[in-house]
Amino acid sequence: MRNLALMEMRTGHEPDVESTAQFIRSEMAEALRRAPYQVNVLIGGYDLHEKQAKLYWMDYLGTLQQVTKGAHGYAGYFVNSVLDNNFR
Repeated sequence: MRNLALMEMRTGHEPDVESTAQFIRSEMAEALRRAPYQVNVLIGGYDLHEKQAKLYWMDYLGTLQQVTKGAHGYAGYFVNSVLDNNFR
């Protein structure tokens, strides 16, 4: 994440959650063309401008989606079913 820190120094402001997620998505998409990764990522943070928490889900192909809840891996099957039934 050195490139995010460099971007912050160059522009003078810290990137928000969406900008960070889009940057990571572009890096994953570039890396996919060189040597594929098998990485699924949940990216979360608090947006100071909109005053709300944000959560993004990204798969190993670089597909990025804003979600309200998320889990992955073997426990994800169980956790997602619990969240679907009980998340408010």
